[in-house]
Amino acid sequence: MMAEFANYGFNKSHSAAYSVVAYQTAFFKANYPAEYMAAVLSHNMGDIDKVSKFIEECYRNGITVDPPNINTGEGKFVALDGRIQYGMEAIEGVGTSAVEAVVEEREENGPFDSVYDFASRIDSRVCNKRTLESLFQAGAFDSVNPNRRQLLENIETLLSYGSRVQEMKESNQSDLFGDGSGSASAIDEPPLREVEPWSNIERLNKERELIGFYLSGHPLEQVPRGGAPFLLALPRPRQAGAAGRPHRSALRRASPPRRNGLPTSGDDPSHSCRWKT
Repeated sequence: MMAEFANYGFNKSHSAAYSVVAYQTAFFKANYPAEYMAAVLSHNMGDIDKVSKFIEECYRNGITVDPPNINTGEGKFVALDGRIQYGMEAIEGVGTSAVEAVVEEREENGPFDSVYDFASRIDSRVCNKRTLESLFQAGAFDSVNPNRRQLLENIETLLSYGSRVQEMKESNQSDLFGDGSGSASAIDEPPLREVEPWSNIERLNKERELIGFYLSGHPLEQVPRGGAPFLLALPRPRQAGAAGRPHRSALRRASPPRRNGLPTSGDDPSHSCRWKT
């Protein structure tokens, strides 16, 4: 029966094609691991759970995945010098058109020097408030300002500044005390309100919400060496019943074994039992 099924169920041409694809896949993964994993991550960008799984695979194979960066990142995941740059299109809330505008502007006029430089060069109608919020919280602006909370809480100020600069460029005008070039230098950069940065846990949690993984650190990285396994091995706190008494589940665990309602012969003599008559 198996031989008869093999005549049509899985013919030689089918198995040969699969073997070629399997060989090519194994070759690239063994000889170009970073490039191979970058392609796999880019192919699965729409599923943040799969992205997280494949990033874990990267770390197991010694491949570093760098956080998103407006000055080095692309829309897709790319490999460079054995490392993978996180694809900005994989960030929750960031669209393809916004990333394409950022990459195109960067390639034409160089990297962004500051968040003001970014706001003045990127059209806010393409890279809107929601997109900026996602980029800030994911750490894409850490290279120009590592205080993600400050950027997020001053987002309205930055958008307003960028809109005024872009309006000036479009009208090709300058205010009375400008330099006459209609550039961003004719408008003063508004100061950002000073705020305390997020704690390490807050920063990492927001990062994980948007990119599905801890990339810039880990919540347990400040635990002393050898402490993490101990913390993970701690038992859950015992639940308490009324008046602070141990929960009945704890009492059941502490009760001696029984057979047919009677204690077994192997019971600990220290366990006492009162019988009803």
